Amino acid sequence: ADPEGVNPTINFGPTFIGTKPVGLKVTDSFGKSAAQSVTVTTVAVSDLFPVGYELVTKLYNRRTGIWTVAWKVYIRNDGNGVATDVTAMLTPDSVPAGVTVLDGSVVWTILDNVIYPAETQLSDDEFRYSYPRTVGGPDLTQITWDIEFTDALGVRHVIRNVPQ
Repeated sequence: ADPEGVNPTINFGPTFIGTKPVGLKVTDSFGKSAAQSVTVTTVAVSDLFPVGYELVTKLYNRRTGIWTVAWKVYIRNDGNGVATDVTAMLTPDSVPAGVTVLDGSVVWTILDNVIYPAETQLSDDEFRYSYPRTVGGPDLTQITWDIEFTDALGVRHVIRNVPQ
């Protein structure tokens, strides 16, 4: 592409990752010109974090006095690179006292197992836990997730996500 004008823009597209040479040629009103070239590098970053939860089930066993709940997780990619093979596990030391984790992991496999930039997806399965009936229930605001994914370059990452 050879954009022209006072503020030319070159866009390599959202999937470009790597290095490309870029040249700039300036011509004045007398026809004199000068050129300069540089190399630009675009880096893909996947910035994943949970943004919300969807209650799937909430059951109370009157005989045992135990609540059992299941939630799906909404995760968002605010980066500029795709994330694939995304999984998340509850960080064990962030689970509130009195809560028993029954299934502490979730996966995202819809849409070819890719979470694109600026996209939010709901997990395919749910995490489940139980707790005894108490006033107000456990404080779930401190739960963190260990999110694992593969970035656009094929590198596997694990990040700990802080509470929102």
